[in-house]
Amino acid sequence: MTHTLGELAAFLGENSRGRHLLIEGIAPIDQATPREITLSPRGGSPAGDQSRAAAFIVSQEYGRLARPLIIVPHPYLATPGWRPLFAPRFGAGPVSAIWPIWAGSGAGQEVSIAPLVFIGAGARLGDRVTVMPGCVIGDEVQIGADTLIYPTSPFGSGARWESGASSTAAR
Repeated sequence: MTHTLGELAAFLGENSRGRHLLIEGIAPIDQATPREITLSPRGGSPAGDQSRAAAFIVSQEYGRLARPLIIVPHPYLATPGWRPLFAPRFGAGPVSAIWPIWAGSGAGQEVSIAPLVFIGAGARLGDRVTVMPGCVIGDEVQIGADTLIYPTSPFGSGARWESGASSTAAR
């Protein structure tokens, strides 16, 4: 998914320099392309001159860089909030042996479910939920809107997950 730097900054509740710049993904500082955003490395200069990154998410101390920036109090603490914006979307498909969805389950609008996902009876997925491959969502689980479920995450029966969350595992 593509977003402008301004959209990312607004999502984080912060300001940016280079608002209309298109960003297509996230990458480490030494691997970022001119279409990706990166974080300044911990304990060091963002190495802005050497990186090919389109933009940086930095703390105030690096706000003087002559590059497109989003300035946040703690760049690494901001990461979980915006990473799901670049999650891959999987199209909804027919129920099959590799994607069992039990009766009574439901999903909101623009839900994206990858292959090899199990969804139990009575489970509910909110709008714009993305479920990546290998996840197990138990009976009566409720997952709020705008949530990214990372690969192989298990959600036990009756679990509740708040809107806008992302997880590597929940029980």
